[in-house]
Order: sequence, then structure tokens, then C-alpha cells
Amino acid sequence: MSRIIMPIPCHFKTPAKLCDTTVARMRKALETAQRGDLLFLTGDVPYAQHLPTLGSLMREWFIQNGVPAESLHLIKGGVGMFSEARIACGAVPRAGAREVIVVSSGWYLFAGKPIWRRRAKENDIDISFVSIPRTGGLRTRLLYGCIGAVVRAGTAVGIEKPLELFFTSVQKNRTKGFTLNGCA
Repeated sequence: MSRIIMPIPCHFKTPAKLCDTTVARMRKALETAQRGDLLFLTGDVPYAQHLPTLGSLMREWFIQNGVPAESLHLIKGGVGMFSEARIACGAVPRAGAREVIVVSSGWYLFAGKPIWRRRAKENDIDISFVSIPRTGGLRTRLLYGCIGAVVRAGTAVGIEKPLELFFTSVQKNRTKGFTLNGCA
């Protein structure tokens, strides 16, 4: 049975180019992948309306780097870590897999691991994480540190669902354009 490898996108370097953090995550995904693994690609957000999404640019990059198109699956509808974790973990069993490996930066994983672990448990799948060092700038690390503290405290006191609704509603605007610089 295949595994699912999920490199989480960071942001755009230019309207049609992926940032260095995203590329580093994709390179690590290639190193992590074994024969028969599938790659799930999130990032269903464009830099601006009518431009390519992060996920579609990632798909092009993987194809240019020798990954067969049939091994790549774009996950549609996610706009942030809560919605992407929910949609992706729900799709893993439908793809015939029992394991997902999330590839991202340590600052993202500090905030995202509790969310991804809960969604994996709900879908009865195994999950592991691969952290990419030396990515993101100070602003990003501080922002995700704060988000991670809120997520961890919120899940500890049982308010994960309101947090998910809040973050997803705030992040829905990303479908119209996503210009946040995650490497800053």
C-alpha cells in the first residue's frame, strides 16, 4: 500500500514562482518518497485571481523534476492548516493509503502538528512529520509561534472547533489572492 507525502507550500516568490521554502520542502518530499508513494499537493490559493495556485505550480515543479503526473494529486478547497489538514486526511483513505507524511518547516509544524494529528486520528491513518530546518524569517517564526501557542492552548481546553472556524473564515480571502511572505 502506498504512502502519501505532503509537502506544505509556503508562499509565492513572484506571482508565478514558488518561494525558496516551498522548493526546499518539495526537494525533501522527493528525498522522502519511495516507489509507489503518492504526493498530495495543497495550496489551492493564487497570488491574485486568475493566476496559478501554489498547488498547480508545485505540480508543474514535480513533473519537471521527473515525478509522473499520475502520482500527483491536487487537494482542492484548503486555505490554511485547519482546512488543509481536514481535507487531506479525509482523502488519504480514499486514495487507498494508511499513512501520510507531512513535510514542512519547524515553525509550521509547531502550530500544525496538533491539528494534523487529530485529523489523522479521526480518519484512522498514521501520520509522521519531516521538518525542514533554516526556513522562514523571524517575522514568520514569531507569527507561527503565536499561532501554535493559541492552537495548543485551544486544543487543551477543548475549543479547537471554534479556532478552526475562526482561522478558516479569516483565511478564505486567500482564494482571491495570497501575498503573505512566509520567508520574511
